[in-house]
Amino acid sequence: MNRIPTEEYLKNIITPKVLEQLGVSCYNDLEFDQGSFKVPIKLNKRFSEHNLNFYDCKIVQIDGKNHHLPLGCEVMLSNATLSISTRPNLGSFDYDNLNCTSDSITPEGWDSNLNVPQGETYIHRAHIVAHELFEDWRWKEDRDIKYFTQAAWSNLSSQNASIGKNQAYYEWLIKNKLLKDKDLEINYRVQLIYEEDEILPRGTHIRAVYMKKSNLYNVVDQINAFIPNADPRLDINYKKAVFTIKEN
Repeated sequence: MNRIPTEEYLKNIITPKVLEQLGVSCYNDLEFDQGSFKVPIKLNKRFSEHNLNFYDCKIVQIDGKNHHLPLGCEVMLSNATLSISTRPNLGSFDYDNLNCTSDSITPEGWDSNLNVPQGETYIHRAHIVAHELFEDWRWKEDRDIKYFTQAAWSNLSSQNASIGKNQAYYEWLIKNKLLKDKDLEINYRVQLIYEEDEILPRGTHIRAVYMKKSNLYNVVDQINAFIPNADPRLDINYKKAVFTIKEN
């Protein structure tokens, strides 16, 4: 099976509500680009705090149960914010040998059967802002606003768009820019896009404004893209967070 989702597979994810949140009026306003969609809206100079500013979560009730859903984050990125430490293992820490329990990150919609060590992986524990772009020293805290369940394709390493332009690709692109140019500062926003009363986000809206510090923070480039929360091996019920593995 092709690891890059086709436009035909992804287009049903993009509802009128999703389009509204992306700031466009119709599907044809978007440009499909190797698994993601370019949003044709010019971004202006923008500043925010030099720390991770996570948005408050929202609460939805489905089948009588409250679900705390993360919404996104904004931060200023630079060469100095890039992490030099190893990304923490969200799936294995604070293990209690006596009770055989772990305090692993389990975001809303998590299904441990679809993320098996040394086995087939269909979903990931996703941190809204990549560790390599800005290290979160408090990564064990406030989990409701920081983590979400993301289909594997959307989060797999994709340097040079090897498996398409997913979220990891754009993170890699931003990191490379910052490594090469210490005069660059980037206003970076990640917004999780939901339909009404659904547990899983339909995707992530990434906006990055590249500014040159030595030139009065003049805007020199931008990223404005929607990355569907999808994997071509899966059919996903976003409302109830049910993943169905497709037959080959």
